[in-house]
Amino acid sequence: MKQKRTQLVLMSSALVSALFLTSCSGQTPEVAPTSADSCERAVTAGLSAYELWITQGNTGSLKDFFDSLVGEKGDDGYVGADGVNGEPGAPGKPGASAYQLWLDAGNSGSPEDFLNSIAGADGLDGLNGLSAYQLWLSVGNTGTTQDFLNSLVGATGQQGIPGVCTAGDVGPQGPAGPVGPSGSPGPTGATGPQGIQGVQGIQGVQGPAGGFGAYGSFYNFPDQNLSQGAAVPIQLASTDFAQGVSVVDGFKVTFANSGKYNIMFSSQLKNNSNGRRNVTVWLAKNGISQSQWVSESSTDYILGTAADSEKNVAVLNFFVDAAPGDFFVIMIVTNGTDVVIDGGTSLNSAYNVPNIPATILTVNQVG
Repeated sequence: MKQKRTQLVLMSSALVSALFLTSCSGQTPEVAPTSADSCERAVTAGLSAYELWITQGNTGSLKDFFDSLVGEKGDDGYVGADGVNGEPGAPGKPGASAYQLWLDAGNSGSPEDFLNSIAGADGLDGLNGLSAYQLWLSVGNTGTTQDFLNSLVGATGQQGIPGVCTAGDVGPQGPAGPVGPSGSPGPTGATGPQGIQGVQGIQGVQGPAGGFGAYGSFYNFPDQNLSQGAAVPIQLASTDFAQGVSVVDGFKVTFANSGKYNIMFSSQLKNNSNGRRNVTVWLAKNGISQSQWVSESSTDYILGTAADSEKNVAVLNFFVDAAPGDFFVIMIVTNGTDVVIDGGTSLNSAYNVPNIPATILTVNQVG
């Protein structure tokens, strides 16, 4: 095969030499050179390989010429060693953005303008499709919407023929088998229906009317002297009777049960000085400090001088909510000296009237 390739090369070389000699001798090939027809051009510029092929009497296209150059496949040559990798080329310049290309094309505006320019216009809304009823009318039917709905119901099919079940002959009774062991008890059955309601019994005798059980009556007999500007509890040293209510420490009206209660009291006030006196009475809960005083519970009293020989009675009642252990206190204060909560012998003792308590307090549960 190498020998054939050598001969083909020699023949090609001889052919080219002959062509050059022919051209220079004045003989004209079938295809003339594309420039000035001269021996100088043939030598310096030269005919193309395709033109030389034509001058040798061949005909055909460039593809035919290229196909004629393909020889028989030779034996595989030796595998050459891998070439050395070339150096990486320099990075190319970054390409322009789509927005920059848009500006280069003569447009102007912001990136948002560019984005808006490539957005297509909204398409027109499509026509509304026909309803099933309208399609039914379009194929030649007539009638109302109900007629259309009725047309969708198929006709009732024919009733099938009932099957016939034939019982076979009864065979002879077999002998009784042995008695099996007793089974475990079955589950409890469902509860039966409720029975008929019995006859209503006669109404019982009405019991006695109920009521609230807590109450109390308390008092203080001797005088209680008051100091100027000192807020003190009104004393209750004695108990007439009580249930669910008691007085603790001589002034705390204490409750055993939750409920609503009415506390009512009266104290006889007397001024033994030569000046008028102001007295204020109010309510406290679960203590006697200012933080435990009940808001909006005060009442003022004005007392005349000793020369007037007047006595005033402070009378108040309070409705309160109490829980077990709660207690309430009646507080009093005066702006001067020689004021007393007065108790003792009546001015009409000559008529054997009872003595006068300084303070009386009663409690009734109302809820």
